[in-house]
Amino acid sequence: MATRRAETVLHGLSRLAEAQSAQLTDVQLLRRFAAHRDEGAFAALVHRHGPLVLGVCRNVLRSQHDAEDAFQATFLVLARRAGAIREGQALGSWLYRVAYRVSVKSRLAADRRRRREDQAARPAEDRPAGEIAWRELQAMLDEELNRLPGKYRAPFVLCCLAGKSKAEAAAELEWKEGTVSSRLARARELLQTRLARRGVALSAVLSGLAISETGPATAVPAALVTAVLEGVPRFLAGEAMATAPAALARSVLRGMALARVALAGAILAALGLAGTATAVAFRPRPVHPDPPVAFNPVGDGPKVAAVEQQVDGLRQLVVRGRVVGKDGKAVPGAEVAILADEDRAAGDRDFSAFSRRRVVTTGKADAEGKFQFVTPRPVIRKREDLFCLARGAGQAVDWHHLQTLVGEPPLELKLEEGQKLRGRVVDAEGAPVAGVKLGFGGFHRPTDGLTALIDEVAAPAWPAPIVTDKDGRFVLEGMLRRATVHLHIQDERFGPHWLALTANDSDETDAGTIRLDPPRVLEGTVVVHSTQAPLADATVVITSFNQGVSRATARVIARTDGLGRFTAKPYPGQSLMVTAAGAPGTPYLATQESLEWPVGVVRHHLDLHVPRGVLLRGRVVEQGTGLPVPGARVQYRPMSGKNRNGDKGNLLVLWHWLDAPSDANGDFELPVLPGLGHLLVRGPGHDWIPVEVGDDELIYGRKGGDRLYYPDALVRLDVKRDGEPEPIVATLRRGVIIKGRVETANGKPVASGFLLSRTYLGSGWEEPCELLTVQDGRFEIPGCDPDGSENYWFWDHKALQGAVVQLSPRDKDPIVRLAPFGSATLRFVDGKGAVVREPAPRLALVVRPGRHRWDRSEDKNKPARLTKDANFQGIRVDPTTGVITTLALIPGASYVVETSNLRSSKPFSVQSGQHVRLPDEVLEQPAKSKKP
Repeated sequence: MATRRAETVLHGLSRLAEAQSAQLTDVQLLRRFAAHRDEGAFAALVHRHGPLVLGVCRNVLRSQHDAEDAFQATFLVLARRAGAIREGQALGSWLYRVAYRVSVKSRLAADRRRRREDQAARPAEDRPAGEIAWRELQAMLDEELNRLPGKYRAPFVLCCLAGKSKAEAAAELEWKEGTVSSRLARARELLQTRLARRGVALSAVLSGLAISETGPATAVPAALVTAVLEGVPRFLAGEAMATAPAALARSVLRGMALARVALAGAILAALGLAGTATAVAFRPRPVHPDPPVAFNPVGDGPKVAAVEQQVDGLRQLVVRGRVVGKDGKAVPGAEVAILADEDRAAGDRDFSAFSRRRVVTTGKADAEGKFQFVTPRPVIRKREDLFCLARGAGQAVDWHHLQTLVGEPPLELKLEEGQKLRGRVVDAEGAPVAGVKLGFGGFHRPTDGLTALIDEVAAPAWPAPIVTDKDGRFVLEGMLRRATVHLHIQDERFGPHWLALTANDSDETDAGTIRLDPPRVLEGTVVVHSTQAPLADATVVITSFNQGVSRATARVIARTDGLGRFTAKPYPGQSLMVTAAGAPGTPYLATQESLEWPVGVVRHHLDLHVPRGVLLRGRVVEQGTGLPVPGARVQYRPMSGKNRNGDKGNLLVLWHWLDAPSDANGDFELPVLPGLGHLLVRGPGHDWIPVEVGDDELIYGRKGGDRLYYPDALVRLDVKRDGEPEPIVATLRRGVIIKGRVETANGKPVASGFLLSRTYLGSGWEEPCELLTVQDGRFEIPGCDPDGSENYWFWDHKALQGAVVQLSPRDKDPIVRLAPFGSATLRFVDGKGAVVREPAPRLALVVRPGRHRWDRSEDKNKPARLTKDANFQGIRVDPTTGVITTLALIPGASYVVETSNLRSSKPFSVQSGQHVRLPDEVLEQPAKSKKP
């Protein structure tokens, strides 16, 4: 065994020498390992970045043994995520971040163990006292460095910790050297300020680092390298490794998924409208997306297009289907990609983007054109935010919404041969323009009237950019007939543009000549409203309207310099909306101004005034354990009914666009207005117990209100204008999972069905009641109150059966038995009894009884009613009689029929198999407004 181990190490080291001699970059080594499991490439990465990783682990952890376990776990995480690290993301910075997270998790676990074992005394340190003190200083630096935004942390890690020059860091980050220099300077400023609060000088820590890095402390023991190289293949093969590093790595990988941390498989793009797409054939380019958890053989698994399942407590998405040509024959090897629109990350200052589209996973169809993915379930607001697209060689892309909550048959993506679309790009004088890059932003198919807009998505099934030739000409191969393609131009000579080109029904379309105007320049300053002092490193988002494509995508982002100045080239459009906000970690809020661009002007000046607030610091922790909760979203809301600090006359104060994430220590910083307000906190994943709050409480501080919100924690604030406020602690309650079985009326397990929970939120603060799936007769409900009970609604849309039951975590493996649906009919009439024909009424399931927001006669202090759209089996309206028939009613559940006339029906329910004729409902017509 020892001989075999020695041979393994010798083999790895020889491959390491080979890789080093070739002077491969980190990106090249990652590609080799991700694509071919090249052991030498991985050994080279361990050799190259091992000292940095081990240094971080030693700084955070007290024990050398724990530090070595964390070191191994960090590289096991790298092995699993190697394909997810995109170009332009420095590996050294990525590893630094992961090593710190692994070490913090390891230290918290050790502290928890000691508390359970009632060991009050600190464990013996296995380092000299002087080194312990020095490591504590380095740990302070690591803690503050991990609180910095990634754009500042990355150059500091590369230049100050990894010892790279600014030119080397710029090449690795794919930035300009000037950008590295300015952001490195800003990182130093922020760290100097934050460390000074703790009585530490940054210069002293950096000087100590420069001395210590030349000593033996940074050398990685050969035995530790050997342990990593031997453990990686076993870890990737899925062996049940009972080692501390493997357990720690699995825990961190699970935490990444739960916290929705945007690692490099999550390639973010501009906000797009949900839709179907056609496609254009493209030149292949190397892409290394985040691999799926598994790409299973198609012969087993679910018999539906998309379902969800629980694996190790994580929600997993299973997608299966088949890619065929127009003739119905299989397209072997077709590229397939799953994309999702997710909420923008907390702290993201691209304010116009409510969501980001990312590549969830990619793969290829097998010899029969079939594919199946198993991947972490992305957090989306609705099923229209999840898409599947496919492309075959020489064929156009087919694009479908994934009906994740409907048990439809497996997808069939049908590809067809496309046509050529030609065009020519010229400047304002009509001269041809060469070298203009046209990026594919989305497609519009007239059959459904929807557009899918994606900016620079890196997926094999998505077209790569094309470039105009010397005559300004371009050709799009594989264009779908009668479809429109949206092309994105980002060229310094002309500024940003969106183009929309439509193909005809022939084999070739001539798009004609496309004229690009010279760029417009918006310049200006951002100052503090109260003092007129320039605001450095402020974010300026400029959104142009009248684009005809998507106003949310027609935006540019700029940063101010040290004098508060900014310069940007906005998209075309007469109307612009300009938003400015202070830098993260500062007390400055956000403001917004509209701008009508002067006719005939190419350069315009605009001054923006940003209000100063109070910088609030706090920590998100778990109730009971006091452990920090990283990855939480924290949002501020002033009590606008009692706090008038947001009223600055003509200055529009934007508090609702600012939010902050909690870091690895659970800490956050967020600017707020002085006075009364609230913090709303949403924990990562779905494991937390939400609290219910009405909008009257948020606005006036009293119970009731028209709308309901479901944060995981609500903290009331009374912030003084002067002085630094005391740190806030937001406490989240961890829930438990209810697991059970669901059977049809005849006792058979429900093959595929759904359940609804009042407290289960998909995303945001106001989106409760996202559907959960029932698969193979089993269900799981996370985030349940261990001491409470709730009503849950179950149904099988194929068997036409359902049930509403009350469940508690105290119920052990409960069995839910469904019963046949019922139905009901009703009519809406006016005050005189005449039938009011409603063309599109809405059936809603009442998941929380209460006062409806339209019922003004009732007491507003009563809790609001919460409903969920229940049109999953349709609702019929007889155009002659006005009779409304509601189908597929869950026995015992409460329903209302809502209309556009500001009124809904009274709640009603039916029993299993029962049809009920409800009394006529009198509609109250909205009052006519009086003339002034």
